[in-house]
Amino acid sequence: MKKIWLVFVLFCLACVLAPAQTTRVRGTVTDAETGEPIPFVGVYFDGTTIGISTDLEGHYLKGTTALKPAPPTPIFSPPS
Repeated sequence: MKKIWLVFVLFCLACVLAPAQTTRVRGTVTDAETGEPIPFVGVYFDGTTIGISTDLEGHYLKGTTALKPAPPTPIFSPPS
């Protein structure tokens, strides 16, 4: 009986934790020649509607459950 109860509890725990998995994508956008960070660059992910902007230091971070375990290729657009 203890084994059945343990299996049931583990199954319930797995069902609760599985949807909470997130994919984190982060990076820094820098100038290719000078290496200086570029602020306010749009970062979009190929094949999705997900997009974010870099901060003042060129960093971006996105945590989402919408991206697959292997995130798509980021596409960068210059600030306007």
